[in-house]
Amino acid sequence: MIAHHIPVMKAEVLRYLAKTVVRTEQTPLFIDGCAGFGGHSVAILDFFPSSKLLCIDRDPSVREALTTRLKDY
Repeated sequence: MIAHHIPVMKAEVLRYLAKTVVRTEQTPLFIDGCAGFGGHSVAILDFFPSSKLLCIDRDPSVREALTTRLKDY
């Protein structure tokens, strides 16, 4: 499945996360509870390269596409 999706409010989400993430020696952990095709997931991983991200989506075909998209992270 190939899909094109433009994440809504990506800049606002990253700005909010940047303000709220405590800068410590611990690795930040984020949860994308409706990961879809990974628009916000990719943005979060690019913005916080040392973070860990748990992606959740109900649709198995979407999860498969997301896994492929995030394989390099």
